[in-house]
Amino acid sequence: MEDIDKAARLALGHPMGPFEVADMVGLDYRARVLRGLFNSYKDIKWRPSMLLEQLVESGDLGKKSGKGWYDYSSGEKKPRGDVKF
Repeated sequence: MEDIDKAARLALGHPMGPFEVADMVGLDYRARVLRGLFNSYKDIKWRPSMLLEQLVESGDLGKKSGKGWYDYSSGEKKPRGDVKF
């Protein structure tokens, strides 16, 4: 996750990586959009991952809740040791 975000910033010149963006927007919103795309197109590439669904169910919604793909509870973005792919 951190490597993907870093690659997006350094290699592609993006200001933020995809996991950082998802945390900023909200994982609940991201999951809802993916569910809508999956239901519309019936293509597995749009189905939200089980890990994303688990984070949303546990209330880890990103910056707005203090935890998402990263941990923001200290006021800084820190990697979460308990989120593994």
